[in-house]
Amino acid sequence: ESPQVRDQGIWGKVEVDNQTEKPFDLTVIILAVNDTGKAFALGYQHFTLTPQKQSPPIPFGATLPFGNYVVHLDAIAEVASINTIHRVHLQTTGKLTFKQP
Repeated sequence: ESPQVRDQGIWGKVEVDNQTEKPFDLTVIILAVNDTGKAFALGYQHFTLTPQKQSPPIPFGATLPFGNYVVHLDAIAEVASINTIHRVHLQTTGKLTFKQP
């Protein structure tokens, strides 16, 4: 579920796939960054994801000060058995805005 503005905040869900043959230690961090560069944590999860599986939905969201935000998602997977780390960074293409009513 893409990030959405509602209830004076930004909310959504994300799922991560492990399309490899090895388990990995997964960390997912979601931030909302405003126009002045201040970051607000929307979500954090850390768990092991087994091979050929999809994570359960990872909800994220928080009530935020009024303003414009770009949402950043970082997923970091450590594959200890082969001493490798993979990283994916996604962000919204536009700003999410909410104003004081």
